[in-house]
Amino acid sequence: FILVIYNNINVSYASVINKNYVDIQVPTAVVIDFDTGRVLYDKNGDEKRKMASLTKIMTSILLVENCDMEEQIEVPKKAAQIGGSTVGLKAGDIITAKSLLYGMLLPSGNDCAYTVAIHLGGTIENFAKMMNDKAKILGLTSTNFVNPHGLDNENHYTTAKEMAYLTRYALKNPYIDEAVKTKSITINFGSFTKTLNNTNSLLRTYEK
Repeated sequence: FILVIYNNINVSYASVINKNYVDIQVPTAVVIDFDTGRVLYDKNGDEKRKMASLTKIMTSILLVENCDMEEQIEVPKKAAQIGGSTVGLKAGDIITAKSLLYGMLLPSGNDCAYTVAIHLGGTIENFAKMMNDKAKILGLTSTNFVNPHGLDNENHYTTAKEMAYLTRYALKNPYIDEAVKTKSITINFGSFTKTLNNTNSLLRTYEK
């Protein structure tokens, strides 16, 4: 996927869709206007594809909408054993919802996403149902979740267009908006602290 969401920028529809202006060498891409939701550029935007760690956008939405950011959450054993990108959570540690949010959105911590899922849903299956129920509420008809982190599963998919709409919705939440704009932050994860660096290289390329 390539998702671009314009906010308060003076760019004409014609200039965005002109292939001489934007050369997109990816299978799917969408550009939308943040304020209106209008699609400015669409290349196979309705094609279903794996969403990988973009899954954590929905996991973050459910976290901020169901928890106080200072709520204390215990890390389950399986979270500490999960593979892929992690922040290194330790089973039994008690950490805040805010710490989990930053752990998901900066270094894309799978262990943080798993912890959120168990805290809110009790099981991964129940949390996936929460994710899909929210997707339906938001009108996302070509999106299906089976886990909170995005590790590959053939039944776990979305489209570039629907992910752009989901991201637009997420960025309207002040906690998520602030987290994704953070370049680096030191977070307490219970028995240890760790400096997290945002994996979004655009934060170091362009001014806010």
